[in-house]
Amino acid sequence: MRGQFAWAASLLKRVTILVMLALLVLGAYTTTYTILTERVQLDIAPALLGAAISVVLSLFVPVLREQIVYFTNWVWYGAAIGYQPVVTRITTALASTLDQTTLHRILTTDLPTALALDRSVLLLRTDDTLALLEHVPARSNAIPIDGPLSAVLASAGTPLSINEIRRHIAGVSLLPEEAALLERADVARWLPLVAHGELQGVLLISGRDGEDDLTPSDMHILATVGRQAAIATHNVRLVESVARGRQELAYAHREALEGREREQRRLAHELHDDSIQSLLALSYRLAAMRTTTTDAALGESLVTVRRETLGVVQGLRHMIGQLRPPGLDDLGLTAALEGEVGRLQRLHGTQKPRVVSDFDQVGPHCPEAVATCVFRAVQEGLRNAIKHAGATTVWVVLRAEADGILVSICDNGAGFQLPARLSTFAQAEHFGLLGITERVAWTGGTWEIETAPGRGTTLTIQVPIGTANEVRL
Repeated sequence: MRGQFAWAASLLKRVTILVMLALLVLGAYTTTYTILTERVQLDIAPALLGAAISVVLSLFVPVLREQIVYFTNWVWYGAAIGYQPVVTRITTALASTLDQTTLHRILTTDLPTALALDRSVLLLRTDDTLALLEHVPARSNAIPIDGPLSAVLASAGTPLSINEIRRHIAGVSLLPEEAALLERADVARWLPLVAHGELQGVLLISGRDGEDDLTPSDMHILATVGRQAAIATHNVRLVESVARGRQELAYAHREALEGREREQRRLAHELHDDSIQSLLALSYRLAAMRTTTTDAALGESLVTVRRETLGVVQGLRHMIGQLRPPGLDDLGLTAALEGEVGRLQRLHGTQKPRVVSDFDQVGPHCPEAVATCVFRAVQEGLRNAIKHAGATTVWVVLRAEADGILVSICDNGAGFQLPARLSTFAQAEHFGLLGITERVAWTGGTWEIETAPGRGTTLTIQVPIGTANEVRL
């Protein structure tokens, strides 16, 4: 039914154009004959006058027909399709396009609307194919970039009809994918998008009302838009390539961080289960030997060796605490943070700032990614405050919210001038704060730093629990 209506509408429009042309010729003949016979009093045969008018009009009929088509489109579609307004609007939009979604909208929605076309579909270049940018590309909607059909399109660079394409590929054996794409009955013109000597994509264009009735003005518009669209497509490919490179780099960085966490966990377990246990067993044997020896000098030596052995055990336990937070896996985030605060207070005593903590209870149910991220952030924040800030007091607050965890680390120290880019810290080999922000970003969280020279520093971190299952740390 829709096809029959489109055919009838197209026929009516064509008849309208022909009738208007006929009326124009008849009007020109009648007006000229009246002027010559009644006002000029010239005796001229009607046949001769008709022949003369026909010769003159033959020079202008293409122009007249173009103007009539222009006027008919204005009546038919509610707007005149002029070269300048369409090209200006579309090319301006393409010039600022850097993403595939916007490019697709301009070429498959805005352009058909501006030219009153039925529709258009876009094939974009990937690594080795031209794939139809509609849903999931089917095999019949993708062609190889190095195939004979792509070669024809790349060499043309201008809108081609299906007949023109077939003439170019006469005698050439097409691939099945190419032959299937050429059989699309809804395509009136193929517009190759060629930039920098390479085929960037192809726009498949349907005519109006199901017919290939594109005018020379339409073809001029498409050729101009095609050149700008090719440049825009190339730019989109470059931007997406850079974005993929950044994603791959971020993924590699995250994998390295995850690998380090796994290795630290493995090393912490080995130190605890093997090295420390062996050293403790050795200390017990030394204590037993001390009680059985009668040599006073040897006994004193055994006591010294046992004391040094227990000192090594204490150092290893401190190292384990740095490698993997004690109690984080078994007791949960809150217990691990309380243990870390206590460890720092014992380690530094009264020589360093007082740490005031206010922790909500967050147990082992907290996802590992979130717990590790929050603990490392607090650990690094406390280390910075103790080592660099010159503060007298550090406040640490942990809040368990409905959709995540909120952490605040605040000190009354010297503060610092926050750079415009955190990468400046990496250049100065201060990686702690940069590491915190990267961890928080990878877990889908947010962070905020408030600081200024002489005004202390406040680091606020919010990590959602909802995305934790999608992130590994």
